[in-house]
Formats: sequence, C-alpha cells, structure tokens
Amino acid sequence: MKEEVETSVLAKKMLVIVCIASALDSAGDEGTRMARGTILAALFPEWSTVERQNYLLIAMIFIMFGTLAFLTALRKFLTLPQIAVFGCTCTLATQLILMLELDVAAFLVIWHVGKLFGFLSTFSSGFMIQSLPPKALLGYWNGRNDMATNVAQAVAPLIFAALYDGFGNVRGQEMLACTAAISFLAICAYLPLVHLMPKEEPTAEIEMKELDHYEEMSDLEYSHLPIELQEKLGEEMMKNQKSPRLLTWGDFETERESLVDCHERGVRDFQYISNTMLRTLADRDKIRSEQIKWQEQSDALDAMGVDKAKAKQEMGAWIADYFDDAGYLNWDTQSQLYKAMLMSAFPPLDALDKKKPDYSNMPIKELETIMCKFLSVVDTHLAAEQRHLKPDFSVSTITNMVKRR
Repeated sequence: MKEEVETSVLAKKMLVIVCIASALDSAGDEGTRMARGTILAALFPEWSTVERQNYLLIAMIFIMFGTLAFLTALRKFLTLPQIAVFGCTCTLATQLILMLELDVAAFLVIWHVGKLFGFLSTFSSGFMIQSLPPKALLGYWNGRNDMATNVAQAVAPLIFAALYDGFGNVRGQEMLACTAAISFLAICAYLPLVHLMPKEEPTAEIEMKELDHYEEMSDLEYSHLPIELQEKLGEEMMKNQKSPRLLTWGDFETERESLVDCHERGVRDFQYISNTMLRTLADRDKIRSEQIKWQEQSDALDAMGVDKAKAKQEMGAWIADYFDDAGYLNWDTQSQLYKAMLMSAFPPLDALDKKKPDYSNMPIKELETIMCKFLSVVDTHLAAEQRHLKPDFSVSTITNMVKRR
C-alpha cells in the first residue's frame, strides 16, 4: 500500500525544485511589494493615504484575474516551467526598471505591468505542485511548498527592510538590487524544469491508414516509419488478434543507401521516446501500466517463436559491415578499443552480473532507476543527432547538450 502512494523519483525531483524556486520567487516578490508600499509612500506621500492604497488593492484584484486569463492563453504555446521562467524574468526586469528616477505615473504603470506578468510564475508553480504528485500526497507537497514560501515571505522583508533603512536611500535602489538578485536565482531554479517537466500529450493523434497498407510494406519501409506509429500499429494488430510486425536488423547492404536519412529519423524517434518516458516517469501508475504492456509484448514475442540466436548473428554482421563501409579499421583485432566505444555509447543500465533484468516484474523503484538511466542515454544521443544535423550552436542544441539525469 505504501508503494501505491509514493511519489515517483522524477516527480519528487521536480517537486523539490518547484518548492525551492517558488520560495526564491516569493522572496523576490517581497521586494516588489515593498516597492509599492514603502518606496512609493516615501517618494510620493500623496499615495500613502488609505483611499489611494485601497485603489491599488482593487487594481491588484483585476491584475490577478488578468494574469489567470493570460496564463490560460500562454499554456496553449508554452509549458508551465517556461511560463514560470518568463514570469520571473518580468519580475526581475520590473525591479531593475524601478531603480531608475521615475515619476509617479511611470512608477505605477511599470509596477502594475510588472505584477501582471510577474504573477505568472506564482500561479505556474502552484499548478505544477497540483499536477505532479499522486493525489494521495497532494496535501503533503502543498504543505511543503507553503512552508518554504511562508518562510521566505517571513524572512525576506526583515532583510530588505534592514537594507532599506541601512542605506537610507529613499528610492531603495540597493534593496531593489538585492531583490533582483534573488529573482535571478529563482529563474535559475526554474530553468531545469523546462526540460524535466513532461510535455502534455498531443491532442491530435498521428495519422494512421488501414492496417492492410502497412502489412504490404517491406521490412525496410516499415522500419523507417516513426516509432510512435509503429507502437500504435503493434497495439492495433494485437487488438485484431494479429501478430505484431517483427523487425530484425536485416542486411546492411540492403539498407545502406537509405542510411543518409538515419539522423533525421533518429531525432524524431529520440524526441518521441524522451517525451514519452518523461510522462511515464512522472507518474507511478503509468510505470505500472508500462510493465503490463512489456509483459504482454514479451508473451506475444515468445508465442511468435523469435529466433534470438539468428537476431544476434544479424546484428553482429550488420555492425561489422557498417564498420567496414564507414572506414573503421582493425575492429577485428583492436577489440578493446571498439568495446570501450560501444560501452560509452551504451553504458550499462543494470549491473553486468549475467542476469537479464525482468522489467515486467521488478520493483518500481529499481525500474525507475533503470528508466532514468535509459532516458539519459536517449537525451545524449538526441543531442548528438541534433549537433550532426545542425552543427551551429542554437538554444535547442545547447540545452540538449547539458541535459543529464
């Protein structure tokens, strides 16, 4: 029973990051709050009256509703971590701009616009806390997040007030610089979530024709279909009481000319596997569902009588023929060099103990560890394929290069 309500390894990692980032974000927001209260009242005493302060509070209510509407629109294009980073960046920009010599109108406009966008990170972190843990542990993680946020909101004003009074600068530029630094740390804390947070499953399913169309394909043509489509076809065949299409390594010479497109297909398939595994690792129930699928697939392959000895021979011949054609010399005599290269490309996911892992029946925690290792290998190969296709540096290339789990 305990295992059923336990947070997955990946979800726990993301939740801890969210709690830390949210606490830093809240601490930085305290500086913006003091800008509206302490600094505004000190610079422009006419805005320190109860009446005008009430106007500002009413404006805040409309800003919050506006932020929620804006967040709903942004979620169609951006993920929650991306929105959180954007919101934190807006808070940072607002704090830096408020350090300038501004009149009351410019001060109020910039502050309210900054809060409109700055609230995005606050709401995004809340939605992430709601979406990541199991329902049974939602209160636990909400409590941890509230604790971290409340501590930050309690400590930050004491530090900022001491800075404001210590420097004696009415505009509070030193204090705002400190809050901007904390907002920058919040941005850095949110950034890992951009690639850790699972992307939502696409609403539009991949286009699939009648099964007869794919059954008429040659093995080579079928192997070039996207892995996502191959998985859907396999499920459809099993529903129709048909044996799944079995693809082996085949002959290198037969495939040689089509290998020019292998990198493009690799990027497509690696990206799909990475996104799918992220969604799976974030939810223990999905991991259990995958175990059931693996068992069904294993049973189906056993029923088909797969000749693994023949598959090993095909794989060995394909790799040897590729080495020869691709210009790799002495693979037959310098085996240790090629073994090291092979193990670097495919590091062990499980101990080399002469025991093949039983993924369908192993404990969830052990399976999660192996899946995280495999995800790291997939991301490494995805980054390599992207560099191969786009040698010039880009944001996507750089971020994929640093992805390690």
